[in-house]
Amino acid sequence: KTPAPSPKKGSMGKDEKKKRGRRDSSDSSGSEDDRRDKKVSKSKHTETREEKMARRLKKKALKRQKEEQRKTICGYTDENNRFGDSNLTSTFRWHKKEEVMKETTGGKYKTAEEMSERERRRKEEERKRLIEEEVEKVKRRREEREKEQAWMEEEKARMSRETEELQHHEWEKKADEFHLSQANLRSKIRIREGRAKPIDVLAKNLHGDDLDVEITEPYKLFKGLGVSALDELQRDIELHQSLDASNAEFWEAMMVVCADELALTKRQEAWQAEGRSGLFVEEGVHASIQEDVVKMFIGKSVKELEEQEQEIRATLESDEVADNEFWEAVLKRLIVAKAKAVLKEIHGRILRQRLDALETVMVKEAMEVGG
Repeated sequence: KTPAPSPKKGSMGKDEKKKRGRRDSSDSSGSEDDRRDKKVSKSKHTETREEKMARRLKKKALKRQKEEQRKTICGYTDENNRFGDSNLTSTFRWHKKEEVMKETTGGKYKTAEEMSERERRRKEEERKRLIEEEVEKVKRRREEREKEQAWMEEEKARMSRETEELQHHEWEKKADEFHLSQANLRSKIRIREGRAKPIDVLAKNLHGDDLDVEITEPYKLFKGLGVSALDELQRDIELHQSLDASNAEFWEAMMVVCADELALTKRQEAWQAEGRSGLFVEEGVHASIQEDVVKMFIGKSVKELEEQEQEIRATLESDEVADNEFWEAVLKRLIVAKAKAVLKEIHGRILRQRLDALETVMVKEAMEVGG
């Protein structure tokens, strides 16, 4: 017989290398375990009775904690869960599926009884991990739905508030229109019966539906009125200012002129009550130049007065002004003059509109007569 070939010197098979590696690793792990066991046994021999009791209690607590974790899923236990499931932590077994899996895998599929303790624990931990991930997804979806629902409720409440505000605004507008129409009706009745008030003359041009118009400029109606009449007129102007938003510029200018006339009338009466003669002199303006200050603004347009107002305000804000009281008095007169200029322009527009309407009526009547 021919002898079997011996392996070459220095060569080693793969199986022999693996076996030697396993032996070396087992020897090293065994030596490490031996050293750890010796260290533990040595510490056990040297520990006191209290330390021994504390170590055992700690070991039992850790064991109890791990047992509770195994019996808990997402903070729920069999006894305490929101689903009323007493078998919540138990693994559901589908026996029919296990039979099919054994047949399809040729018996390689392992059931829970066939698995080792380590495999069962690993599989249980994997099952719990998947359940916890699914529960977290459900929680996130529920939180998102709650946020979306809260946002929708907030939007619904906001839209409801806006609708209510719009309705309230419409009601206020209709109420103002009604009160304004009633005030105009009372004015027409007083004018027709010959007992017209100053406010009736002012409102006549704005709301008159006929061609009859007051030629006199509105701010000239204040002349000759006493304190009581001006007080009543001021209240009437405030009423129309709050109701007649379409003519807000007119009533605002009328309020400025009326307030100025009322203040001047009161001061004039107090001046005369003190036994002084002549007209009241504005504070900060010398009597000799008071008339010149008033004439400064006569015949100027609203635009010109606004430019002059800016110049006076710039003078007051500068540090070079010599007589601050004088320029404040001039500015006060200018504001009143600007309000009168606004009333004059509005009055001119109303007169032109009424004149155009009158010409249209006359042309229509002429065409009817000629036809």
